[in-house]
Parts: sequence; structure tokens; C-alpha cells
Amino acid sequence: YKPFLPFVKFVLKHFRTDMKNDKETYYLNWRNVETGHPRRLKACALELCRYKSTVDYSLITAPTYVIAASEDKMHVFDQTLEIVRRLPNAIKFDDVRYYHKTHTREIAERIANFILKIEKETKSTKKFP
Repeated sequence: YKPFLPFVKFVLKHFRTDMKNDKETYYLNWRNVETGHPRRLKACALELCRYKSTVDYSLITAPTYVIAASEDKMHVFDQTLEIVRRLPNAIKFDDVRYYHKTHTREIAERIANFILKIEKETKSTKKFP
């Protein structure tokens, strides 16, 4: 594993990360490959290569908040848009452009506020005997 690390970091930096606008993503992934357990990383990578979602999104009735990063080179943004289109109750969607921004305190606060708003609306529509 160790001999391949420089190559993996090179690919991450030059082909899988927008270093001009989103270098924080590179450092996040750099840390993961540096500190990750090689066998677990390999097993995860192999499993992800075979992964195919069979979720019937039309069955998800809960209010849904989707956060995506349109400029992220590691994830396909069009797939996120397709999932949002299939979700019958996707009531909130945010494109934060860059992957590292999906893991910020601001996004955590948005998610918490979304959940609190849904809880408040649910409680206010319940009728008590």
C-alpha cells in the first residue's frame, strides 16, 4: 500500500480535485488515504465499484433535504439531480458547489433547522383528543 500512496495522491490532486477552487477536498481525501487501513480501503473501493442502487425513491415519503456539490469531481452531480427528481417529497435542495462545504458547521446547522422545522410543523398539525 505504501508504495502506491504517492501515485494515489497525485491522481487525487491532478485528476480528481479542483485544486484552484476546492483544495480542501484534496486535503480531506489525502488524510483519509494516509490514515486509512489498507485492507478496509481496498474492500470499500471494490464494493463501491460493484454498487448499484436499487432504491425505489418513490416510496420515500419523509420530507427530504438534499445537499449536493455540483463542482465535486468525485461524485456525479447529475445522479444527485436524478435522485431529487425521483423523491416525491424532496422539499429542500442546496447546491453548495464544493464537496468540502458539505461537511461544514453551516450545513450541519441547516440540517438541524430543517429537522426542527419539520418537527414543529408535524406537532402543530397533530390534533389532540
